[in-house]
Amino acid sequence: MILRPQLVSTYTCEELDLRCQHLFRYFLIPYNGGKASEDLLQKVKAYAQKRPDHSLSECLLMWVIEEVGRKPVSKEQQVQVAQEKLKQIKADLEALGLQVKTEVRVGNPYLEVLDAATVFDIRAIAVSSETIGRIIELPIRSFAGELMRRSWHPVLFFPPPS
Repeated sequence: MILRPQLVSTYTCEELDLRCQHLFRYFLIPYNGGKASEDLLQKVKAYAQKRPDHSLSECLLMWVIEEVGRKPVSKEQQVQVAQEKLKQIKADLEALGLQVKTEVRVGNPYLEVLDAATVFDIRAIAVSSETIGRIIELPIRSFAGELMRRSWHPVLFFPPPS
């Protein structure tokens, strides 16, 4: 878990205790259909199946379609595909007893995820990456790594399967 020291230092002990009690209740899960996103979903599902009382009860699945790129598919079609995929995932998570919201946006993934975290009042952002901790992360930064560097919200990092 990545939690900015500057944020923690502003809390009183009572506020920090309350924050920690609610930390694992509402996750924002950035999703893009990639391997890291699928691995993250499997870990969230496994946790949801055996979660303790007063823990994960709600999540926001969010897919951000980048404005840049040369995909032959129009943005409208990409949004429609994303909405359909999130609808399937939502049904799977709801079957585990979670309340699930979905959001598809077009824009900069970092900015959109951070904005949604504030707008939806989430408790933590859950991410995974195939490249964090590997040499490839140095020249080509990953979404998860960038999010951990930029976010003022707590970030829960789930390492990829070995």
